[in-house]
Amino acid sequence: MSWCQFCQKGGDNLLGKETVRVLIVDDNENDALVIRQQLAQSPSTSFLTDWAATYQDALLKIHAGGHDVCLIDYTLDEQNGLILIQTALQLGSKAAMIMLTGTDEGAIDAAATESGAADYLVKGKYDSDMLERVIRHSLHRYRLEGELRAARDNLEKRVETRTAELCDAISALQQEIDRRESIERQLRETEERYRIIFEEAMDAIILIAIPSGTFVDFNSQACRQLEYSREEFKKLTILDIEARETPEQSRQHIDRILNQGAEVFESLHRTRSGKIRNILISTRPILLSGTKYLLALFHDFTERKQTEDDLRSAVIRLEQNNQAKSEFVANVSHELKTPLTSMMYGVRNLLKGIAGPLPDHAIRYLKLFDSECQRLVATINDILDLGKLDNQSLTLAPITAPLGHLVRGCLEALRPQADAAGIVMTVTLDPRTRFVHCDPNMIQRVLYNILGNAVKFTPPGGTITLSVRPEAEQAFARITVTDTGIGIPPDAMARVTQRYFRASNHASGSGLGLAISKEIIILHGGTLALASPPPGQEKGTEITLTLPLGEPPTILVADNDVVIQTLLKLHLTTLGYRVITTQSGQETILTAEASRPDLILLDLILEDINGVTVILTLRGSPSIRYIPIIAITGATLDESTSEVLSRFSIPTLPKPWNSKELTETIESALLGMTVFQTPAGKEPRS
Repeated sequence: MSWCQFCQKGGDNLLGKETVRVLIVDDNENDALVIRQQLAQSPSTSFLTDWAATYQDALLKIHAGGHDVCLIDYTLDEQNGLILIQTALQLGSKAAMIMLTGTDEGAIDAAATESGAADYLVKGKYDSDMLERVIRHSLHRYRLEGELRAARDNLEKRVETRTAELCDAISALQQEIDRRESIERQLRETEERYRIIFEEAMDAIILIAIPSGTFVDFNSQACRQLEYSREEFKKLTILDIEARETPEQSRQHIDRILNQGAEVFESLHRTRSGKIRNILISTRPILLSGTKYLLALFHDFTERKQTEDDLRSAVIRLEQNNQAKSEFVANVSHELKTPLTSMMYGVRNLLKGIAGPLPDHAIRYLKLFDSECQRLVATINDILDLGKLDNQSLTLAPITAPLGHLVRGCLEALRPQADAAGIVMTVTLDPRTRFVHCDPNMIQRVLYNILGNAVKFTPPGGTITLSVRPEAEQAFARITVTDTGIGIPPDAMARVTQRYFRASNHASGSGLGLAISKEIIILHGGTLALASPPPGQEKGTEITLTLPLGEPPTILVADNDVVIQTLLKLHLTTLGYRVITTQSGQETILTAEASRPDLILLDLILEDINGVTVILTLRGSPSIRYIPIIAITGATLDESTSEVLSRFSIPTLPKPWNSKELTETIESALLGMTVFQTPAGKEPRS
């Protein structure tokens, strides 16, 4: 019978029996067949056998699994059975290992057991029963060991899991302990910190029971403030320290404190020695362990109140003195201006020749006298304006003013002084800045002050330049006055526009000029800036003003001569004005009512009605009666016409006229003045 047939026969006996899968590892086929035959004789067990003749083949089959028992011969082709057992077990084999030996030597048996074999058999010394018993014993032992291993592994896992849970619980417990210790430490630190704050506070802090008013707790400052020891303070109530005029008033005040809740009160407290103190009490109701208390902060402001009372009295006295001073200055200023005006009127009449020709030296003295009077008037005006600025009563009367007229007027008024000192004055006017929105009288004073400073502090042979150009955003005109004078010391730059300040080398003057000029410019919405020396120069001063630009004024030209009307329109348009034209008197009145021009150029001879009638009609209209009028005349005026023009202060423009005369007359009329007043000699930069 072949090996395969034998294996098939063994397979036929599996029905109804326990099955055990056996791998026979032996390089001797006959020995393997003998083992197969012995196993096939078992009446109770069906053995499914497989055979491996070499080490490698056996190792592959063991690794593939599916065997319950491995019968391994000690002697193999390449390696001995001990090494195969060790390797199989290392690979995780679940089969029971039984060593087959050819000799009965104790060393091999011991080595097999140490290698992991469940048992061993000596070839030729066992029969089929013994073989089956050894296999069954090995399987039973192996299964028990497996169960034990499984039980042990399960136990180890449970122990490991329980240990991990216990460690986690211990860790969590330790964290909770640490957290609670940290909280307790923080609470202790917080309590200590607040206890220190409570005790070291500058004000008295008292916890008051409601409604009895007894002192439950308090800090050391409370004892010091009211001059009681801690033991004495514990026995007090808030009523004991209250110092109202009568007990009933004290009781009402205390009831209010206890019942109002969060509130601030002023109170009078009596110290242990009987002193009365002014106390500011801040209270807040609090709830502690279900009981309502009042937390009170006592601030002693007795000294401060006394200081405030003294200061209040001093302020009242100062205000009274200041009011008296202001009234005195105003009265004196007005009293001074009256004789000064009379003197200036007389001096100017003398200069006009009203008393006849005067010698040159008399004219020089009169001009000097006039200049000094104007300087005093300017100083008086500064003082009066200073009071108005302080009282916020200085008001502006802004109009759309021709800036070139203001600038040229100031320059021409100061030119004699500049020429006398050999100072060259130049001006550059950008046509884009013809009109500004300003109070011309105020801006005139500012320009005189700045140009007067430049003349005063520029040595002979120096230069003064005035330039007017638009700002980058075209919304303002920039007026720059640059001189080559002595300049302003660096340490005085920050203070030169402050009131009453005078630099060491600028010791003359009232110290008001630049300060008031800056405030006037700021009232106009502009700025005033200084640089000393100017950029690119070694010495000198540069002052820059900005003023808001104004829309070009509208002029109504009323003339029945189309040629003159056209010439006037061309001239005025070139100067930047808007122009409206009419030919008849009635049209002029209706157009003036509808368009509200800034100025009317009125020919006294029109198509329908004469100019005097138009003037009377315009001046009788409430809405347009204040529009300036310039009368255009071509002949000698009769008495009635002269009276009307004089009554309404209407200037005349005789035909023919030149361009300069026309321009000056229009600009003067827009500014509301026929003579450009010159506050010359005004004290300079200070």
